Amino acid sequence: MARAIHQLASAKVRRSLVLTAVAAICACGDGGGLTAPPDYVYTVPEQTNDGWATASLADVGMDEAPLSSLMSRLRANPGHLLHGIVITVDGRLVFEEYFDGRTHPTYGEVPVRFDRETKHCLSSVAKSVTATLLGIGIAQGFIAGVDEKVFDFFPELADLNVGQRSAITLKHLVTMSAGLQWDEWSYPIGDPRNDLTR
Repeated sequence: MARAIHQLASAKVRRSLVLTAVAAICACGDGGGLTAPPDYVYTVPEQTNDGWATASLADVGMDEAPLSSLMSRLRANPGHLLHGIVITVDGRLVFEEYFDGRTHPTYGEVPVRFDRETKHCLSSVAKSVTATLLGIGIAQGFIAGVDEKVFDFFPELADLNVGQRSAITLKHLVTMSAGLQWDEWSYPIGDPRNDLTR
């Protein structure tokens, strides 16, 4: 699942986001004296049949010490909320690690060992991915712009394209300003009357 999400963005965007994230993570570390404690040993991600070529950090010019230090710190702090870290550079998968955690509250917050096959309730992260894909679609000419009507993309849902709904644009959806009713606060998560649960 994590690998599939990364395939959706362009290589240039991915590299920029990855380098920014790694820099931010490393800046929060131990003041720059990043040495890798011996409890984590970097390995090149497994080559599978998912379309990703793998390479080592060294192959793409990245120092493994900051990531090894980060992994050691994360392993020493099992209460963190990271599910996994996946880094691609120039279309090659160079880092892939997953952690133990808990499922989304909608699914009962049960313990889970995350891996590349784990399905996630993406919640708000989906907004960032969707907005990025919308921008790519516009830049590449697949979509005219953010003012296109949503139902133009879903003719099979014509029965829903009535009243004020017919005015909903892509911009409304990507900015969460469509005006659709949503209530996940009146009833607890797990209650069938809660919109998030439904």
